Amino acid sequence: MNPLPQHAPPRSARISLGEGIPAVLRFSDGGREHGELRTVSLTGGLLRLPHGLEQGSSCRVMFVTHTGPVLGTAEMLSPVSPNLQPFRFISLHQTDKRKLGEAIRTCLEPDNSRLEWIEKYRAAAAHEEFSRRGNIKKIWTIVSVATFGLASLLYLLHLYAR
Repeated sequence: MNPLPQHAPPRSARISLGEGIPAVLRFSDGGREHGELRTVSLTGGLLRLPHGLEQGSSCRVMFVTHTGPVLGTAEMLSPVSPNLQPFRFISLHQTDKRKLGEAIRTCLEPDNSRLEWIEKYRAAAAHEEFSRRGNIKKIWTIVSVATFGLASLLYLLHLYAR
């Protein structure tokens, strides 16, 4: 008789925080590698690197999210292509785990306050652009009136000097 199938825990949500998120890998020998974070989850992620790293190698991975910097110890997994290498977090401090979880949550479920903030920013930017246009019109009017007044004054002086 076959044992009942074991149900694996649900996979952690994987997201892309955006294009070109820089990541720095620091190795125990002092070496450093720069890469780009492609996707991330609470359990690991995928990096774009100049070249693949040895499977099983351990390093500190650092990257910045909109909720703050994240630093964790990671183990490199088998490369999926010459430039793409997955990793899993071996250890992630509770503070970094919270920041990463919040970044993932806000990317998956944008809340209304964030959307309201974006709308307020857009309205302020549009108002600022409108104000600039109004200021340019005012300056143009002042310069035009001053030029006309100076030209009139010179014409009157020219007539008086005759």
